[in-house]
Amino acid sequence: MKAVMASLFIVLMLTCSSEAQRRNRRRSTRPPRAKRPTKSVEPAAQPAQKERSQYCVRLKLHLPSNPAGNSLRLLPDPAALTDGDAYALYEKARAALPATLDDRQVMTWARLKPAELPMAQVKSVLASVASALKFTEQAARCRTCNWPDGKSPAPTGMDLSVFRKLAALLCVKATSEMAANHHDQALKTLQTNLSMARHLGDAPTLIHGLVGVAITALTSRPIAAYGEQAGAPSLYWALSELPAPFIDLEKLMQAEIDNLDKHPQVNALNKSAHKKHLESGHERVRVLGKRQERDLAILQCIEALRLHAARHRGALPQRLDQIKDLTVPLDPLHDKAFAYTCTQGTALLEGPPSQGDGPKAGRQYEITIAKTQ
Repeated sequence: MKAVMASLFIVLMLTCSSEAQRRNRRRSTRPPRAKRPTKSVEPAAQPAQKERSQYCVRLKLHLPSNPAGNSLRLLPDPAALTDGDAYALYEKARAALPATLDDRQVMTWARLKPAELPMAQVKSVLASVASALKFTEQAARCRTCNWPDGKSPAPTGMDLSVFRKLAALLCVKATSEMAANHHDQALKTLQTNLSMARHLGDAPTLIHGLVGVAITALTSRPIAAYGEQAGAPSLYWALSELPAPFIDLEKLMQAEIDNLDKHPQVNALNKSAHKKHLESGHERVRVLGKRQERDLAILQCIEALRLHAARHRGALPQRLDQIKDLTVPLDPLHDKAFAYTCTQGTALLEGPPSQGDGPKAGRQYEITIAKTQ
């Protein structure tokens, strides 16, 4: 019996050994299991760069020389105004303009930065209009401007295109003064342009006010370029002290409607039709007025960025709400903060156009800070 049990035990051991050998052979012939690929760690996504408009203005700003503030003005000091009649002086400026002046060329120059001006040609043109610009400067520092009384929607007095010519010439003059590092003189020239725009806003007809708005928009270009000049002080406080609205178009629109009662060709039958026509046009005028306020507000925002950088070793903020101790204005056109992004030291500040307008009606600035020597 014991022999039988021993034989069965040996058979069982051999069977287990054979089964183990077969399992080992199957493992050795089985193809190796493919390793599970390790997940790659993706780098942190960078914020997408917003597309630049073809009208984007690129500014390389210098840190201001007055980060603690000062008493600069963008309008003449009220205490220094004279009692002369600005209109009479504007008439003298018109008469002094040379008939050979190339208006298109001047308007092109008015949109250039200091380094882009053909200085030899610019000096020659400015010399030829020196008398006209002197009269304009004197007019802009008059307390009153006695415009001809306009009792109809049609403009009265001198051709208003004269003021556009004078404004373009003043922009060129201010830009050339920046190129020569004459910051004080450039500021005085900008004052002249903005004061002339304000005089137009006090005229009797809406068309005068709209010309003033156009002059303000044109002058915003050299004001923006002012911060690119080394040693130029900040205009933040000067911009914050400008009247709001800068030109009161609502007052002029109401005057236009009121004049319907005085117009000899308007009677009770057609007054309603004329009024309806005016009011529909006034909706567009209100948009232009908001654009004017937007242009000035975004310039103040640019100056706030310069001041922030001056107080933070040349670094721009990542968000506008990081600017402390300064009021950053809202976009009056949309009644909300200006669009702003900052990536690797380059900021994009934008006041988008109103609904239905093209990109040209917006304002977009790409901003960097110039390295200090």
